[in-house]
Amino acid sequence: MVLISISLAGTVMTITMPAQADPIAVTQVAPPSYEVASRSPDWAATPDGLAFKPCIHEVPDGAAVSADGVVTLNGTTIANYGKCAYSGTVSSPSSSTAQSGLSSAEAGDPSPALSPTTGSVPATAQAPLSSGWWATSWWTSSPQIVSVSAQWVVPSNPSANGALVYLFPSIETTEMSAIVQPVLQWGMSPAGGGNYWAIADWFVTGDGGVYHSSLQQTVAGRTIVGTMTRASGTSSDWTVSFTDTATGQGKSFPASTSLTSWTQVQGGVLEAYGVTSCTQLPQSGTATFSGIEITSTSGKMTPSFTAGNYSESPLESCGASAAATNTSTTLYWAPGVDVSTTDTFYSSIMWAYSTGLTAGSVVNGVLYYLPSNSVNRGSMAAFLYRLAGSPSWTPPVKSPFTDVATTDTFYSPITWLYSKGITAGIVCGSSVCYQPSNPVNRGSMSAFLYRLAGSPSWKAPTTSPFADVKTTDTFYSSITWLYSQGITAGVTTNGVLEYQPANPVNRGSMAAFMSRMSNKQLYCGTYTYGIGC
Repeated sequence: MVLISISLAGTVMTITMPAQADPIAVTQVAPPSYEVASRSPDWAATPDGLAFKPCIHEVPDGAAVSADGVVTLNGTTIANYGKCAYSGTVSSPSSSTAQSGLSSAEAGDPSPALSPTTGSVPATAQAPLSSGWWATSWWTSSPQIVSVSAQWVVPSNPSANGALVYLFPSIETTEMSAIVQPVLQWGMSPAGGGNYWAIADWFVTGDGGVYHSSLQQTVAGRTIVGTMTRASGTSSDWTVSFTDTATGQGKSFPASTSLTSWTQVQGGVLEAYGVTSCTQLPQSGTATFSGIEITSTSGKMTPSFTAGNYSESPLESCGASAAATNTSTTLYWAPGVDVSTTDTFYSSIMWAYSTGLTAGSVVNGVLYYLPSNSVNRGSMAAFLYRLAGSPSWTPPVKSPFTDVATTDTFYSPITWLYSKGITAGIVCGSSVCYQPSNPVNRGSMSAFLYRLAGSPSWKAPTTSPFADVKTTDTFYSSITWLYSQGITAGVTTNGVLEYQPANPVNRGSMAAFMSRMSNKQLYCGTYTYGIGC
């Protein structure tokens, strides 16, 4: 046995550690596939993928660890774990079927979008939820990095439990094998935890070994400051630290990595495992890593982060996405409070959220999409403007509409629609108005989409496919064009096919219409920078 004396808050404590025999020499083997590891009880989800459980170790507070598994406390070796039996962790694969989930049947209008890759109708509109890194920002430095720091606010709790969620900034070696990171988590991880927020420092060696500090519990609303530092650009020794600013408490985790080239920085990462419903994500729908500071051997750096959905599958990751500046990274996700993965419009709504077509609505810190709400004419203008790629546009200093002020929320997209002839407004007595608060009906919506596509040459059929749309109706041509393109299949009522042109369009249906337009790139000839073009 080994007796170790440590001082905590002025109190000397003696702990007894079992004497460690020299580790048995191990011939490492390559780790299994993700499919095999994810189904095995011997592999666990860490902040750097799945790791072999016997190779995951907690390092006592105040102790240091080296890449070869030696743990020391006050200069005394208290553990020697040696090499892992496997030569690495297992990352989740990128989805090859992300886009096939974009199809979504409109409520009462079950016309799935065509696959953008094959032109065929996907077999299902429901995509499974993936595991692993979902959204992140990343940047590669030319000079060696010597420090990274960031702060972030602990988001609101999920409305449902059962998943493991990680949020963190991090730095990796140039070849992206080893990583150090202060990690906030919700759920049960190899470090422990439960249905509460907690944070720990982590070091993944790059050859299968995984080490972490003990967890420190925290709560939503608190600010966490995380730092990763080393003495020089040739040092292999990192210190990973975090502080809960509300309590002043934190942990510091020295790790001797044996690796000296560290140039890959993540400004913020959302990673998730075991998610079966988006309600298992924090209800806030967002987390921002701010005050990001990166120092290299050349001094303070100005990074140019790339941000996005790391899994390449926003449909399989609750619409996860990211945006970044050189000092911040904001992660987004749809927490599924009012949109379930089993909902008719789930895929289309996640697509709309991940592409920035909608940011949802935040009420009392909770993100909603409100799929059953009607789309008003102001929101419709914003949807179409964003769908076209948010073209550069300077709105006029004088409004063309008597009921739209230059200071109104949707003034810019409304006047853009007007400038492109997508809307001419509505005659209101002796003036022209837009009526931005009025709901858009399905007839008007067809005209908006037809004009967005550039009013393509189209000969409407001499016989209407819909029992409630006459060949002489105002929107007959645009409605039948939508039908011909597979954007709508109509609504079957008592065996009769209808279009229901006077009914308002709800936000769920609108997401479906837009995703189908994007899948077929129907507006790309006019707006080459449009979404999906």
